[in-house]
Amino acid sequence: MNKNIWLFSLTSFLTDASSEIIFPILPLLLTILGASTLDIGLVEGLSEFLSNFLRIFSGDLADKLKAKPLIIGGYLTSAISKSLYISSIVLNTWFFVLLGRSLDRVGKAVRSPGRDAILSLSVKKEKTGLAFGIHRTADTFGALVGSLFVLWFFYKFGSTESSIKHLIIIALVPAFLAILPLFFVFEPQRDLKLAKKEDAISKDFYVFSFVIFLCLSTNFSYAFYILIGKASNLSFFDISLGYVLFNLIYTLFGIPVGKLYDSVKNKHVLFSITLLILSIAQFSASINFYIGFLMFGLFNAFYDVIGRSLVSLYGVKKRSKAYGIYGFSVANATLFANLTIGILSHFINLYLAFKIESVLSVLLAIGWYLYQANHKQSPLV
Repeated sequence: MNKNIWLFSLTSFLTDASSEIIFPILPLLLTILGASTLDIGLVEGLSEFLSNFLRIFSGDLADKLKAKPLIIGGYLTSAISKSLYISSIVLNTWFFVLLGRSLDRVGKAVRSPGRDAILSLSVKKEKTGLAFGIHRTADTFGALVGSLFVLWFFYKFGSTESSIKHLIIIALVPAFLAILPLFFVFEPQRDLKLAKKEDAISKDFYVFSFVIFLCLSTNFSYAFYILIGKASNLSFFDISLGYVLFNLIYTLFGIPVGKLYDSVKNKHVLFSITLLILSIAQFSASINFYIGFLMFGLFNAFYDVIGRSLVSLYGVKKRSKAYGIYGFSVANATLFANLTIGILSHFINLYLAFKIESVLSVLLAIGWYLYQANHKQSPLV
């Protein structure tokens, strides 16, 4: 494997270790600060909305210029954003949680297209799934370490508001350390003048991206799984334990899913299976918090590796822009899903909302299968 894979993996490990110290406690912090489930849907949805259009522009810019400075800037922005959560505690308002979450998503939007393009260009085509699987495994192993640290911290010092404040401060250390490996990343040579002139993205890819948006429109944030745990009267410690199990499954299946992707001829079918796993996760969560969270971890391992790998098969010269378009579709789907589950849970109840979303996910899995069956000429098959 190219050294870029390992450098990006180290950065992702440290970034997610930092993020997963903070993100599991954000829904809890929001409820402490007086936010409702509708407010949380707004925080999660609006943070995605503010970053969506940046994905296309940052991807296009990474093709026309150099991707590496954008990648570094994106990770730095996300690191800085985490300090804003402290302001919410000090000022007793969830506004700075919204601001910090939005800024973090902006950082992700700026860095992701160029990073994924360099990752896909750093390996042979037949090893794309494995490359993304390794990167995803390192990323989620960092998440596992971060969530285990939260679990230990709550066990040692108690799950109090003071603990939450100290965890956020601690999380800043790996967030800034994560930037260092990026300076050693080697960006593959490209004809930048050609990339500026040539629009090498096919119409099929735009159709694919739109269908991706539709099919992931029920993939709402893990924050609502955490709220299921809270609604079940589980403690901070018990919810953190569930989050550890979620990240453990997510980590263990990253590389196997990547290898599965590389070995399967009809790669579209894997995405139908992915959506069925999402449906099972949603229905299970409405009955048992732990089973639902475990299945959601499995879904994320499938969706993250398979989705990003599919993009690389189009062979476009503007690969960063392609990943930007893909990210735009995914982020808008997440925005829609978060707002939908927020509204449903506010006006009906959280458990029934999960069941409704589960049924919709099954229908979308069938829709994806029919889509791929009617596109036999697609480069994806």
